[in-house]
Amino acid sequence: DGSVLAMANYPSFDPNRVGDANPEDIGNRAITDPYTPGSVQKALTFSALFDAGIVKPEDVIKLPATVKSGNYQIGDAWRHGKVDVYVRGIFAKSSNVGTVLLSRKMDKNALLNYYKSFGLGQKTGIGLPGESVGILPNNDFPDYTRDGVAFGGSGVAVTAIQEAAAIAAIANGGVYNQPYLLQYRTDSEGNVEELTPQTSHRVVSEEAAEQVLSLMEAMQVNTVSDVFDIPGYRTGTKTGTTKKFDNSCRCYKGFISSVVGVAPIEDPQLLTYIVIDDPQTETSGQEAAGPVYQDIMSLALQRYAVRPSGQESPKLPIFPPK
Repeated sequence: DGSVLAMANYPSFDPNRVGDANPEDIGNRAITDPYTPGSVQKALTFSALFDAGIVKPEDVIKLPATVKSGNYQIGDAWRHGKVDVYVRGIFAKSSNVGTVLLSRKMDKNALLNYYKSFGLGQKTGIGLPGESVGILPNNDFPDYTRDGVAFGGSGVAVTAIQEAAAIAAIANGGVYNQPYLLQYRTDSEGNVEELTPQTSHRVVSEEAAEQVLSLMEAMQVNTVSDVFDIPGYRTGTKTGTTKKFDNSCRCYKGFISSVVGVAPIEDPQLLTYIVIDDPQTETSGQEAAGPVYQDIMSLALQRYAVRPSGQESPKLPIFPPK
């Protein structure tokens, strides 16, 4: 519903000894620091594609090894030649190639309008100081920029609160709620004033949102490790891994690794989003951010007494039978 139950940054500082803090650790990075979102962005792209009726999860796509975009070839993190895959599998396997090919079926300005409706390229209005609008291209953007934005690899930058609110719209049946921090306040005379989000609007249909949640569950189910498993709950996840551009050397240096998850998938109550800037041991969203996600989501579901699913996740196929 847009309520922010917890927001944390690390490294942090002792508010009783601000003078001893590293200046870089005083701000709220989830509000102020935009970054390239990586494949978490695919949840928004697929929402738009489903809402526009361009593809369905069970459609079969002939996936090449790479796809040309501008002067470069875009590939996937998993090595493959030409292969048939369900649209569901493109998402579950986080195929950049497949996402680019599917996004090209849609008018690029129509796709851009979906991203805007998801809240990208603008402040969320959460009310905290220093909030960034991130980066979103203008209407005259070139085709290769559309490709990069579609799979979250380039051409777009978000803040953590922007992306969390956008994915929450999918979990909320396609309706975007403005994120907020305060539920109510009491004045000096004891009068209680409810403070609710100022705005909400539909971004995609309920059916399109349910289809993307199904894709997120397919990714969780088809992940080889148990890093996204929450015992007793059906969940859905999407990872993101992207290279960081360093202006000082005009080169790529380091990574941004992330994972977003929703639980329980059949009746979403909580969303958890983890973003790690420049992980030092593992670089993939699954390896770097997955354990943090698992810990926090497990704790939150218990903390807010969310009813367990009571059933197992379906094992939906991601590749068609040969």
